[in-house]
This record gives sequence, structure tokens and C-alpha cells, in this order.
Amino acid sequence: MKKSEFYKDKQIVAIEWWISWCCEYPDLLLARVRILTDNTVDITFDEVDKLEIFGFDDREYASLFLCEDEFMPINSMDEEDEADIGIKRANISIPSWTDNDNFDFEYLGVYP
Repeated sequence: MKKSEFYKDKQIVAIEWWISWCCEYPDLLLARVRILTDNTVDITFDEVDKLEIFGFDDREYASLFLCEDEFMPINSMDEEDEADIGIKRANISIPSWTDNDNFDFEYLGVYP
């Protein structure tokens, strides 16, 4: 599926932030998860030099993709996670990314 097809007539309804539980402060690896009006999802990682977005047909598959890549929702961090990563959840600065039409898009669909 092409980027234009994936985003056609959709709006962002929610944004979640995920963190790699394998990173340690100050080298945090984050992922932005955007849920769209039809419950499709896109994911962007901040660990790459160029902006690349992955599209998914549903939130469940997007979550499995992130968990397999050793990410967890920042909002689910507990004291043990904070100790392992080396920063309190409240002290994590969420980046501001500006999307543009030049980003690479890869449609990953649904879990096979």
C-alpha cells in the first residue's frame, strides 16, 4: 500500500510514546505511535538518521511489532523500569518531530 492510500481521509486521534527497555539514560530510544480515525496506526522511531514511518492495519499488530523490538509504553513504566533505564518517567522529555511529505513510508499491514 502506498503512503497516499494509507493516510487518505484519516486524522490522528491519539499519540502514544514508547521507550526501549534496553536503553539507558541519557541514550534513550523512543518510538511515536499515532492512532488514526479508522484505528490504523503509524510508528516512527527516533533512532534513525532519517524519518521513516511504518503503517499498520491495527493497534494490536503495531504493539506486537514494538514489543518484539523491545519497546514498552512510557506510561507503563514502573519503578523497576525507571531504575533499569536510569530516569524517572516524569523526567523523560518527549521530542517534537515535524513530519513532512519527504518521509519514507513502509506499509507492514497486519500480523501474518
